[in-house]
Amino acid sequence: MLTTDHARVTGSAARFRLYREPDASRVELEEGKVRLDRLTGAESVEVPEGSFVVATDQPGPMVPQTLALSHCRL
Repeated sequence: MLTTDHARVTGSAARFRLYREPDASRVELEEGKVRLDRLTGAESVEVPEGSFVVATDQPGPMVPQTLALSHCRL
């Protein structure tokens, strides 16, 4: 388990990257299973392989997006 200012990431046998900025945290999953829990509120999301999810302190859905379509930072 890893924790940032915005989220908690849990998983096992997974290869992922976790980025933290002052206003958001982003997890990118290459393979395996990872869950991202927002620290403010009770929202969590399972991150599919080959996807990323961004968590902020703001309410709203955390929607997995395909890594291949990602061309920008947080």
